[in-house]
Amino acid sequence: MRSQNLLTPLLEAVESRLRGIIPLKKSAPHTTLFEATRHCLLAPAKRLRPLLTLAVLRDFDCPVKYGIDPACAIEMVHTYSLIHDDLPCMDDDSFRRGKPSLHTIYGEAQAILSGDYLCTYAFEVLARSPYLSPEKKIALIKILTSRGGSEGMIGGQCIDIEQKPKPVDTKTLEWIFEKKTAALLAASLEFGGLIADLDDGDQKHLKRAGQLLGLGYQYSDDYFDREQDLCQVDPLSNKWKGHREKALLHYTKALETLKKVSIPLPRTTYLFTQCMNKVEKGSCHISKSAFRSNGV
Repeated sequence: MRSQNLLTPLLEAVESRLRGIIPLKKSAPHTTLFEATRHCLLAPAKRLRPLLTLAVLRDFDCPVKYGIDPACAIEMVHTYSLIHDDLPCMDDDSFRRGKPSLHTIYGEAQAILSGDYLCTYAFEVLARSPYLSPEKKIALIKILTSRGGSEGMIGGQCIDIEQKPKPVDTKTLEWIFEKKTAALLAASLEFGGLIADLDDGDQKHLKRAGQLLGLGYQYSDDYFDREQDLCQVDPLSNKWKGHREKALLHYTKALETLKKVSIPLPRTTYLFTQCMNKVEKGSCHISKSAFRSNGV
């Protein structure tokens, strides 16, 4: 069976669980909170982070039910970061995931609260995850707080804001990328490794592969996110060439690192390869259909 076919049930499991995690509470006095949160969380998305967690589990023959809630918790933290990132005081973006950004519909205050809700509720979801021991839950919570906190995603975002619009040297840029994007991608793989009880060597390789994947992903994504119209981007421009070369370099290293894991990882490798293929074709954005059985 082709690898993308193997990912279809994983994507469906993620979408189904996310809908259940944030139900519509129409009779609640704070129903707007749930409506706003679902607007962003359930919008069509790649779900790369939860898919990485579940791909590792299935590659090691571990049941999806062990990791579905932790995988969704990572997606909740990722989505909260997008909501806050779009705010006028941050990147001031009016669209996200093909829809108007949350603050443009519900206002800035509600967008902040929805992001806060997703961030805090993600840890409740982790703490309540069935099938996992208390020790594993604590370990997962430690990973997510670390990769999403001051030494991870939030720290990277902080420096990113402080540096704008000043030019940044490569060392600082990669520090930002490693914290802002790569940390949470690495956490997704770390989650899979921990839940599947991998040895220290395999877990180390998965974490490093995730860091390299994140660097490649952000190099390819960063340039396009600064353009008004993707159709007007010249894929052969010097600026794009530099980002493209660095993205491909990091993706290549990420795939090489995956090969160091003790067994083949067809699903995980396929996800990595999809990221790389989009850059080779001149597009840094991975369509959701890439992870479905009906197309790449």
